[in-house]
Amino acid sequence: MLKPGTHVTKMTQKVGQRTPIGKIISVTRDSYEILWEDGHTSIITPEGIVPVKKPKAS
Repeated sequence: MLKPGTHVTKMTQKVGQRTPIGKIISVTRDSYEILWEDGHTSIITPEGIVPVKKPKAS
């Protein structure tokens, strides 16, 4: 199970589509609240979510 502060990406449905990167901000029993790099948040289930290394600051 992933925990708050973990950086994640989600699998895309189209080849070549840019994958978004976000940070988990809260965890419930069966879902994650994620703050995405574009500023929006979403609550999603773990399917298709993959942890990534912390992105480098630009």
